[in-house]
Amino acid sequence: MDKLGQGQASENQAKLLLGLILFRIVTITVLLGSTTILNLSTDNPWSPVQHIIFYSIGVTYLLSIFYLLAVKYNSNFHFQAVTQLIGDLLFWSCLIYVTGGLHSPFTFLYALSIIHGSLLLGRRGAYLAFGFSAFLFTVTVLFESSGIFHEMLRLKVSFNELWSLEVVYQFFLNSCMLLLIAILASSLATQIQSREEALTLQRLGLEMQRMLNRSIVAGISSGFVTIDLAGRVTFMNVAAERIAGISHDAARDHLLWELFPELKPALLRDLRGEQWARHAEIERKADGAASRWFTVTFADLLGASNRRVGSIIIIEDITARRKLEERVHLSEKLAAIGKLAAGIAHEIRNPLASISGSIQVLQRELPRGEDNEKLAEIVLRETERLNRLIDDFLSYARPRPLALGPVNIREIIEDITQLLTKVTAGDQTRIRVEYAPNVPELIADASQVRQILWNIIKNSLEASPSEKRSVVWISVKAAHADGAPKPSSILFEIRDNGEGMDKLTLEQIYDPFFTTKPTGTGLGMAIVYQSVMVHQGTIEVDSEIGRGTVFRIALPCRSPDDARVATN
Repeated sequence: MDKLGQGQASENQAKLLLGLILFRIVTITVLLGSTTILNLSTDNPWSPVQHIIFYSIGVTYLLSIFYLLAVKYNSNFHFQAVTQLIGDLLFWSCLIYVTGGLHSPFTFLYALSIIHGSLLLGRRGAYLAFGFSAFLFTVTVLFESSGIFHEMLRLKVSFNELWSLEVVYQFFLNSCMLLLIAILASSLATQIQSREEALTLQRLGLEMQRMLNRSIVAGISSGFVTIDLAGRVTFMNVAAERIAGISHDAARDHLLWELFPELKPALLRDLRGEQWARHAEIERKADGAASRWFTVTFADLLGASNRRVGSIIIIEDITARRKLEERVHLSEKLAAIGKLAAGIAHEIRNPLASISGSIQVLQRELPRGEDNEKLAEIVLRETERLNRLIDDFLSYARPRPLALGPVNIREIIEDITQLLTKVTAGDQTRIRVEYAPNVPELIADASQVRQILWNIIKNSLEASPSEKRSVVWISVKAAHADGAPKPSSILFEIRDNGEGMDKLTLEQIYDPFFTTKPTGTGLGMAIVYQSVMVHQGTIEVDSEIGRGTVFRIALPCRSPDDARVATN
């Protein structure tokens, strides 16, 4: 039997010892207490036997207190059981001796000790208790026949001849009674022991199954939560703890919607037993972190009688899948818009070239005048602006191949920050840059990396209202994939203290021609997104009205060999 079974057996033996102690207290109190009360009700002086009976009550209580302390502080319950059993038999023998010996009414106490022996020590304990009881009873009868202590205690002899038929018959009956009780008690002890072993094995099996189930549930990547019919948490696995940001012990007995407020409508419908899909998607926002999306699936938790006792809730993080779906959808939309833009750009560029050439000819041939010159300059300037816009269209619609090579990140960021600080109001602008140690070399298209950082940093500076100082934090660090010893990408995080963006703006931020500025083509962020995708990187944005915006751009780490292959 393993440690769990041994611990259970020791616990049962301790309970039996406590029961034996309490039984002794009750027995002595009832039997000897009633005898003492009867003696007190008479006016006759007490005999030595009556004094012994009275003091025996106090001695029993003291021994019981000692045994109780031993159960609490002693770990060897087997030794204590044997000691208590022997002590009880000795005490019963003394009591039987002073209360009539062979004809004492307390002879049945031997039987109780035999039963206790079988319960505490099993079949062997029953026969050991019987043997010791028979031995002590024989000694008691011999003492009585010899008259030992009779004169001192003023005891009456209950028989005259030891080997008389009556004495032998009485002794034989008592011994047979004790033997019969020992046989029955040993049989009972064997059955109890067999059932206890079966129950212990069953308990061990259930415990192992419970631990196995808990290990399986704890090891799955999805969140696993069980609640009762009131909506209170009864179990959470490790994944659910991570999602909720609270441990199982702290979450236990709390209402689940206190931990997941987004789930309250679905939980209430499920607890009320309404008919619904039992499946929902929720968006969970954490302070200082990007929002995450989860699917939540409900199922009934059934009890032993196949009745519903609660609900099982499976929570799966689908943030990565949702982002991938958004990227695919956005890529398809951008590809369609880009193809349309390329066709329109070609159709517009040719007439623009004709208009520009014609205006230049007219500018030379028309009479000189301030109005004519001014109009011609306006036409040429707007024609040039449209040409630049078409160049942006074509750059977006038909991105050129990557020119991979080593990129000096510090140099690019310093050039951008110096130029933007001069262009904007210097005293109202703060750009803080932090480089983490051990950032690997970036192999990428330097011009596109410059364009990515330029557009985002410029937008971040312009995000603050005019009356507020613009502060932009830029951090560059290495990012590691799960369990990878080497960095997998370089992460650029650009944070501002601007006004932030609402959800509708976030959904359209990469759409071509979408802009929130009075002037601008609306292609800057679309080109940024396309350049990041061409580099097989990722871009994320987290923004909230009044709390600013954070862009996170991850560009993969490449080896110098990739740059040589791309060049060739």
